[in-house]
Amino acid sequence: MKQLSSQKKEFALKASIVLPTYNEAENIESITKAVFDVQPKIATHELYMVIVDDNSPDGTQEIVKRLMVQFPNLRLITGNKIGLGDAYKRGIEFAMKTFKPDLLLQMDADGQHNPNHIPEFINLANTGFSLVIGSRFIDGGETPDF
Repeated sequence: MKQLSSQKKEFALKASIVLPTYNEAENIESITKAVFDVQPKIATHELYMVIVDDNSPDGTQEIVKRLMVQFPNLRLITGNKIGLGDAYKRGIEFAMKTFKPDLLLQMDADGQHNPNHIPEFINLANTGFSLVIGSRFIDGGETPDF
């Protein structure tokens, strides 16, 4: 009788997504699940996610903490609200130190960026592109609803 393996798939590479938030309680659960839902479509990189919440008063952090139980590659860092650039900087520094990723991605939590494009972006990076930028303003671009 063949024993089924319950071991997690091993990936050669890591991709870390940095996602700043402020008052994203309405969106954070759906965007987080949507990001991790694309993992089966990515053969080369294991996904890690850093949510940078600047002390949202709407309960965003509590939702993320609950999601961290479900998603072991999810982390939350917090801080004072200084601005989006500062949040990205802190998130990228944390990701680089904690996950040591081979690839960094950044997204917004408000639905501007469709997580279904992550496998395509990673594929482009794997085929020689050193920078990939997605935009809702190009032909065919859109703002998805989650």
